[in-house]
Amino acid sequence: MKKKGYPIVNTKGYFEAIINSWYRGIRWRCKPWLTINIDPQGRIVMPCYVLNEYSGSYKAWQIDIVELWNQYDWSRFENCNKCALACYLEPSLFNWFNFSIVKERIIDNIVEFIRSKFN
Repeated sequence: MKKKGYPIVNTKGYFEAIINSWYRGIRWRCKPWLTINIDPQGRIVMPCYVLNEYSGSYKAWQIDIVELWNQYDWSRFENCNKCALACYLEPSLFNWFNFSIVKERIIDNIVEFIRSKFN
């Protein structure tokens, strides 16, 4: 559907990563540190919503978030692949050296925005 032009936000790489992970055993490197998650009570959820069941421990306004982030052992979650949530998978796939992702996520959206302003 995305290839036919339907307005699907997720990248082709996102769908490829899911299919590869679920059906071909090809894992993707999860980078949960790229996203900060805060539960409805204002607590920071680490490492992610899925593994911590949507519950945080530290209130965002009572802790030094940078220090907490830098002291956390993120490396043990890089091979997780327990979810396909776009909020984790999409940022984990992004790489400035992968032109197809840069084009799809940034350049195409800028072009579409500019077109919408002149139509």
